[in-house]
Amino acid sequence: MPPGPSQDEIRRQNLGALLRHVHVHGATSRAELTTALGLNRSTIGALTADLAQAGLVSEGAPKETGRAGRPSPVVRPESNRIHAYAYSIEVDRLRAARVGLGGVVL
Repeated sequence: MPPGPSQDEIRRQNLGALLRHVHVHGATSRAELTTALGLNRSTIGALTADLAQAGLVSEGAPKETGRAGRPSPVVRPESNRIHAYAYSIEVDRLRAARVGLGGVVL
């Protein structure tokens, strides 16, 4: 029977899943990330802190929610710091763009 994944492998998978979710879906509250990824609040907080320290995401207060209770911090991709170049080569044109984390065309 092969051994299961190590704690480090699981942490890397969870970091990737969180970053992928914020990249695809944009700014997301920690509460929504907890539900979407099936992880507990403290794990989401630790993963978010790691990604923020690496400069990949930032955390901030949410816009007004209209709900009772303390609002959950919102995790946002750092679009201006992390980007890729995208090229589209077509028969009659060539397009290029710089695309930031979160899909923002810069």
